[in-house]
Amino acid sequence: LALPKKPIITRYADTLICSNSNGVMYQWYKNNIMIPGATKRKYVPTVPAYYSVRVDSPYSCPSTSDPMAINNIGIRNTLSSINVEALPNPFILNITIIINEIFTAPVIIDIYSVEGKIIKHLQSTAKETVVPTDDLAGGIYFVKVTTDKGSGLLKMIKE
Repeated sequence: LALPKKPIITRYADTLICSNSNGVMYQWYKNNIMIPGATKRKYVPTVPAYYSVRVDSPYSCPSTSDPMAINNIGIRNTLSSINVEALPNPFILNITIIINEIFTAPVIIDIYSVEGKIIKHLQSTAKETVVPTDDLAGGIYFVKVTTDKGSGLLKMIKE
């Protein structure tokens, strides 16, 4: 059997992509521990860690990439006319919304599912608002924050 090319991981936005496209089987690892079900050429990490990928092919020996450190996950100011943050990301029990500019109350906070359905809708007058999220299932959400100055849309991940 031939020695395979060592796979190289590249990052495109929030997705990791393995350079070897001739692999028949891919297995992604987080901190050297196999990630169950992560067996495609592309992988979207949800927590900061070291990620690597092993490629298996019937034509060569398996080969594993060097690990790639991923430490900025999730927050994307996709469409923002105001300076707004949502922490932590990924989140578990709640999200703290922080508006980093002067505005006139009220603030409207909407949390949307990936399908675009409003899951939560609330109003606040504070520069920092804690939104309880213990009732949300794990997955990807969009948080829209609207003030009199404009709005911000953030992509969030619930663990």
